[in-house]
Amino acid sequence: MASNRFKLHHKVCLGIVLALLTAWSTLLFANYVASSNSSQSQSVPVKAVSKPSLSVFEQQLIALRRIHQTAPSISIEQLMSQEDADALNDSAFTLISDNLASATPKQYQIKAHPSNYGDRLKRDAQGRPTQRPLLIVLHETTSAVSGAVNTMLVAHPRDADQVSYHTLVRRDGTIIYLVDPLKRAYGAGDSVFKGKNGPETVQTKKNLDPSVNNFAYHISLETPPDGIQGNDASHSGYTLAQYNSLAWLVAQSGVSRDRITTHAKIDQSGERQDPRSFDMTALHQELALQPNTLISSNSTPTLP
Repeated sequence: MASNRFKLHHKVCLGIVLALLTAWSTLLFANYVASSNSSQSQSVPVKAVSKPSLSVFEQQLIALRRIHQTAPSISIEQLMSQEDADALNDSAFTLISDNLASATPKQYQIKAHPSNYGDRLKRDAQGRPTQRPLLIVLHETTSAVSGAVNTMLVAHPRDADQVSYHTLVRRDGTIIYLVDPLKRAYGAGDSVFKGKNGPETVQTKKNLDPSVNNFAYHISLETPPDGIQGNDASHSGYTLAQYNSLAWLVAQSGVSRDRITTHAKIDQSGERQDPRSFDMTALHQELALQPNTLISSNSTPTLP
């Protein structure tokens, strides 16, 4: 009987000791884990997740889009009415004072038909990356502005008939926005820009010639009356108001001088002469008057 009591007492004591040892071990392990976590949190800081930064090309397009969107809308009928009034006083457009260079031009927007523009593609027809630095391509209307605009308002299902500019600049300096800068205007067909980076062109469809359209911003200047519907190699040229407005618009994008070209220079067909009688030196002079926006060819654009 005594032996049984001793065995029972022994088992109870052993159980108590084991319970104490288990509790002590658990406490030590918990302290170790807490200390380890604290050490790791001090030595390995948590990195903030940031959104991918926009490329300079994307920033330039967004800067241009911002000014497009703030312009009030105008109808083709209103545009034609303005042209009729301006035709009575065309000679006055060359008598603009120099202080216009620092002024914000009058601006309107008319949206081109979606068949006349497309998306800017990230990969070409062969699957290669397409992004190039933004290129400003200058054109002329060879017609009244209303005629050029009306062509872009009409649906053109066939690729061969599709045409558009992002922007038009009238004789009085008024800017008319037609195609969202984030979209690809069809301003040049078979075309290549040959600059300091070598030949630049993008083929967007296998059945089409490569062109600069995927990375270009197309601006067309209204042709003077003596150059409309004519095939002469030159005409009386463009107004000071047009050069002022063009310089203002180019400056908003931060594009460098070496990324401004003409349709005639990039055309591979040998048929394009536009913009005839354009004075690139005059544009550079007007760009120099734009406050804090002119960017040298060797610098990175700083955009608003």
